[in-house]
Amino acid sequence: MKKLPKFLTIISLHKNTLVAFEKEIREMFQDHVKIKLYCFEDETVYEGIDGDVILMSNYNVFEQARRYIKNGNAAVIIARRTLSEQGIKKIKNLQKGTNAILYNVTLEMAIETISTIYQLGIRQINLIPAYKDMNPFPNVDLVITPGEKLEPSVEVEKIDIGSRILDLSTYMDILAKMDNNLLYLEEKIKLHFANIVPISYGLDKLLGRKDQLASQLELFLQIIPNGIIAIDSSGIITIFNDIAANLLHKKPPTVIGHSYETVFPELTFSKILSGEKESTEEVMNFRQTSIVITMNSLKVGSEITGAVARLVPFQETEKRQHRLRTQLLGKGFVPKYHFFHIIGDSFSIKKQKEIAQRMAMSDASILINGESGTGKELFAQAIHNHSQRSQYAFVAFNCAALPEQLLESELFGYEEGAFTGAKKGGKPGLFEHGHLGTVFLDEIGEMPKSLQARLLRVLQEKEVMRVGGSSIIPVNIRIIAATNRDLKSEVTKGTFRKDLYYRLNVLPLSIPPLRERTEDIIPLFSYFIQGHDILLTEEARHYIEYYPWPGNIRELENCANYLINYGKQIVEPTDLPIYTETAPTLSGNVTPDPQLENNLTHNELFILEVLYQAFTDQKRVGRKRIAEIAFNRDLFLSEQQLRSHLTSMKERGLVDIGLGRGGTTITQNGIKTFLKIKN
Repeated sequence: MKKLPKFLTIISLHKNTLVAFEKEIREMFQDHVKIKLYCFEDETVYEGIDGDVILMSNYNVFEQARRYIKNGNAAVIIARRTLSEQGIKKIKNLQKGTNAILYNVTLEMAIETISTIYQLGIRQINLIPAYKDMNPFPNVDLVITPGEKLEPSVEVEKIDIGSRILDLSTYMDILAKMDNNLLYLEEKIKLHFANIVPISYGLDKLLGRKDQLASQLELFLQIIPNGIIAIDSSGIITIFNDIAANLLHKKPPTVIGHSYETVFPELTFSKILSGEKESTEEVMNFRQTSIVITMNSLKVGSEITGAVARLVPFQETEKRQHRLRTQLLGKGFVPKYHFFHIIGDSFSIKKQKEIAQRMAMSDASILINGESGTGKELFAQAIHNHSQRSQYAFVAFNCAALPEQLLESELFGYEEGAFTGAKKGGKPGLFEHGHLGTVFLDEIGEMPKSLQARLLRVLQEKEVMRVGGSSIIPVNIRIIAATNRDLKSEVTKGTFRKDLYYRLNVLPLSIPPLRERTEDIIPLFSYFIQGHDILLTEEARHYIEYYPWPGNIRELENCANYLINYGKQIVEPTDLPIYTETAPTLSGNVTPDPQLENNLTHNELFILEVLYQAFTDQKRVGRKRIAEIAFNRDLFLSEQQLRSHLTSMKERGLVDIGLGRGGTTITQNGIKTFLKIKN
């Protein structure tokens, strides 16, 4: 009698979950599996559930649906879901303590996705569940979503980690309980799981279990991301997966069933089968490809029943060792900042962020120019985290921090005995630590000229030689350099190598000073004092906005920290640490110079009047706006005349002239002078 085909029944609480499950399973199995659908939302469950194999979306569904199952012998599977490796990479390096929204269609799905992320080891971020039509929507700067689109009104940084998918064990359960032949699905399943977060399969135990189904064993072996060769106790090859076939350029039919001594005489399985060694590891060359081969014995009790060899390309082994070494030696080599950490809505900073994001996609050297305290390292870290090297180390080093002798050994490393006090065994340099990743050289203009030639070789040849060493060490790094100097001028003066300058300045990036992005000052200040009950008076706020901030964002942060520890809730201008530093120029303790009043021209008095009005309106004006006001009052001031007047007035302490978009402002001395003349 012909066996009737089994149906796969899928049950969920919500329709959208049911649709997602059905779509994924149909894409995998197409017409090879017949599907029935039940959902609590449309109440089809209550009519009774038919099916031989029943897939429940989670355990809560099972608890609610079990009473409606008609077939008491039905096989029940609780779905297990995971995320793609690519999706996990997008969030695994987020800064510890980051608050983010996990957005999904329903609250249930959002919570399930959070659970999946935490189970996969991403626990350093705080995830808040959010869902469609949620009101109010949580106020967080970062949203993580598994492929869902946000409402147009929600304007925040978004990371799409891709939809959750059924994991391998769920598919294996379905196939085993449906009594289907796996052969026609093997290739499709292998492709499907190529980008899934890897699972430890317990290979040695898996191969040693004699009760394992042959078809399932074969499928597992094909999915494992390494080449596998297994032999029995007589040396006959029993397993030879596709990855091993690609590495060794052999087809499975010409290998399986043959003695390893005939097919691969290079392999030293004899040491394993004889019991001389339980495991070995060596590097062999096959057709100009270096492969790391690890062999282990397979035992039942004390009896050796065979052996297994794992084949990994040497390059992959090198990458893995590098990542582990970076974790061990370079706890400070993990960058924590992304582009969404760069605060500011001014045109200048938004433009530089856009340029930097495009630069991140390249592998060329970047030279970041900006005054001290503008956030050059913040940009460097964001570029690294946005690049293809983000999974590797970010090594930051200040070239002005050490004397020349120590600087050389830190950058290039040293061999044992290279100098007095050198560590036993030597020490790798920062370029070695940065292999495959990014090396950030801050204050590159301070690097001694004798070391500039060695750095040039690293950029040109991609290799380093340790101090006291004789061997060349290849390195694959991207250099991001930063400076607050005019390196082109340093090249002209001969203090910086011209060839090195052009090697570094492939992609130039300029970070504007805080005085040229004044609209960002208050948002930055608010960010630094968040969580503290501090309120600026209008005068203090105005003072902070108009202060030139020579130390840029670093000085602004220091000012915020001072007020946090100062302990005063309502902050006046005199409470600001910058207030005393700017006296008498911006303080109220300046006495107008009578001689100065008499020397003011009619045009200069007009300029003071315009600037005073801008001061009372809490605005900034530039030369173009002053010229427009003059024209409307039938005063004809050429651009040259206006520039000359402003320069003279600045020299007399009446005005401050900002750079770029900073505009011109009246000083306290200018205010007192203007008011005295008017009165």
